[in-house]
Amino acid sequence: PKFRKRVSATGSREGGRRCDVLVETSHPGYHSLNLTVPAGGKVSRWSFTEGEVTPSGGGGGTYVLHHAANGEEGRRWRWWFEWEGAGTAAVSWTYTNVTSSLREVERGLRLPDWVTPIAQTTYVHTFRC
Repeated sequence: PKFRKRVSATGSREGGRRCDVLVETSHPGYHSLNLTVPAGGKVSRWSFTEGEVTPSGGGGGTYVLHHAANGEEGRRWRWWFEWEGAGTAAVSWTYTNVTSSLREVERGLRLPDWVTPIAQTTYVHTFRC
């Protein structure tokens, strides 16, 4: 599967910074997102929830999110986040889906009958915003 992303960074309505992201993939899949803002900064709002945004792990500037994308609608994932503080935010995004190549099928045929392999592909992409 292939993917592409479009990222735009602008000011937020509350004076911080905003990052808008559109991810398009060739197949639905399971996404994991890791946002890290510079020391002293915090994510003030994002498109995933309403209300207060709490860092993962009880503190610091790291926020983790998992998203399962299903069906045709799962091929396009548009999201945004806003943060306060200086510098740029680091984003690490992984995308996993169940796939099988000819090589994987051939390898599976050599396994015992009681084994059912499930092949998956994971892409990792990092960027700053």
